Amino acid sequence: MEFLNIDEILPNPFQPRKEFDMEQLAQLAKSIKEYGIIEPLIVRINDNDEFELIAGERRLRAAKMAGLDKVPIILKDYDDDKVAQIALIENLQRSNLNVIEEANAYQLLLHKFNLKQEEVAQKVGKSRSHIANFVRLLNLAKEVQCLLQDNKLNMGQAKPLLAIEDEKLQVKLANLIIERELSARKAEALVKKVLAGDNVIEQIEQVKEAKMYLNDVQERLKQILGTNVNIKQGKKKSRIEIEFYNDDDLARLVELLMEKQESPQMNKSRIIKDFNI
Repeated sequence: MEFLNIDEILPNPFQPRKEFDMEQLAQLAKSIKEYGIIEPLIVRINDNDEFELIAGERRLRAAKMAGLDKVPIILKDYDDDKVAQIALIENLQRSNLNVIEEANAYQLLLHKFNLKQEEVAQKVGKSRSHIANFVRLLNLAKEVQCLLQDNKLNMGQAKPLLAIEDEKLQVKLANLIIERELSARKAEALVKKVLAGDNVIEQIEQVKEAKMYLNDVQERLKQILGTNVNIKQGKKKSRIEIEFYNDDDLARLVELLMEKQESPQMNKSRIIKDFNI
């Protein structure tokens, strides 16, 4: 087995994975300190006569964390196309890419190497429909793709958004799905409402405004009455709850409520409705 100075190995330029779990790397580094690197790294000599990694990115990073000077390697004579395919397929088979990284990896295999979806599926051990579903995610707005990358949105929640052509509307709906913690099924229902012509965004903004108004009124009543006040809204009727703690407190509140004070009239014409998706 050959060994190579760790500082001589350049990273793989075709590595599809952009983010690495630092906790997992630390665990791997701990194992490497105790047992060494069991599986050698695969490297090649590139056109500039430099050693370049083909496979084993996590092991290389963990070895550096573990403080190793040299790592075991296997030297291969591969061209750029072969290196790129190996890097992509190795990561795809490990299933540790985020959904957008995975989608980009499939897209690269399809277009750079002129492979068909069936061929990609066979190479990575997935179904053709799996490949197709992931590649379609790249048609989403970039902002929505970023939400997927950051795990703020999952694939099931994002897929219905593909039916929305307006990218700005896609982003608004994606943020709404996250804010309201909608399931994939409810996200699909939301998109159907939008496609049917319902002005869902405007309706929800009106509900937000109404709730902000109620919260403001609630806080004002708390300050005026000096006690906790809850405004509870129902579909047919609503109520205001005013807390008191003893007879004296009740008497104080009654006196306050009975006083004739000149105060700004609240807008009685405002009708507040709850909007359910």
